[in-house]
Amino acid sequence: MNHAALVETLRPLPRVGRVRIAAQIDRLRRICDDTQPLETFLEEVLDVLRRVFGAAAASVWFRTSEASTLQPASRIGFDSLAFSAAELASLDEAVLALCDASEPLAECFEELPAAMLVGPIHGPRDSTRPSESPEMSETARTSETPGAVGAFQLVITDIQPSWGDDWDQHSSIYLPALRSVLVALQPEMLRRMRVSHLSISEAHQGLERLGQQIHGIQRSIRLAIEHHLQQHAGATFGSFDENLQFLRSIHQLLDAHGLRVRCPECGHPAILRCARNASVRAGVFMFDHYLPSGRTFHGGGAVLPTLRVVAKPERRKSTPGG
Repeated sequence: MNHAALVETLRPLPRVGRVRIAAQIDRLRRICDDTQPLETFLEEVLDVLRRVFGAAAASVWFRTSEASTLQPASRIGFDSLAFSAAELASLDEAVLALCDASEPLAECFEELPAAMLVGPIHGPRDSTRPSESPEMSETARTSETPGAVGAFQLVITDIQPSWGDDWDQHSSIYLPALRSVLVALQPEMLRRMRVSHLSISEAHQGLERLGQQIHGIQRSIRLAIEHHLQQHAGATFGSFDENLQFLRSIHQLLDAHGLRVRCPECGHPAILRCARNASVRAGVFMFDHYLPSGRTFHGGGAVLPTLRVVAKPERRKSTPGG
């Protein structure tokens, strides 16, 4: 969420009371960063939107799998509206009439002292709104819901009789502000919607996909390190200390990624070491590993061998007396 840009977009909104736009947007950012469930998230967001837009009431609607039309999921402030049941029903009808638009819409009612903003929440499959996050792209592969999956409704009652004559001027202030807020909120709403309907099998499948991705990354790392080390095959750095220093760097790199080198003699994972030798001034290269028979050293060449990189073995279990 671009905090500064959102604050600037919302500054032209009419102020109601002592609401500070920057403080409310900071609160909105904290709500989005939190891990609360969808229902709590929506209630907190509605309270912020009602304050920022100076609305007397606010609600959010969603289309469930069982319903062909949107249904209210959370409402605040409607109990305090001095409207009749028929007038409240007309507000609901207006939401259903406006919700499938590609952009937020505003309406000023002639028969009511109120104006209403409706901000549609579109699933990422909707071609009218490009995906703005990886979460939305993932939803696009699984969602089959046409049109809007939901909508925000803001009812503004602090209006003047003259607003009906120049409503276009007022709506040109409200609509860009609501559009910016929707862009900021939509990824977080869709993410929580997906999580709230997640089954245990889907959660396991997600972990399996993650494991496959990590395995691919680890394989790429292993092959990249192996390719680089093989370029040094046949090398020696002229002194024992320099050979030792280079092997320590190799071990640190391998150990950081859970890797070892493969012993060419027995095939077991090993640590490459440099050992002093009376006939080789710069030392010899040895593969240090534990076999069933105990700690074993293989090798003994005077130059760096061609190295193959393998996964680090599991830690050996200690045995009594061992």
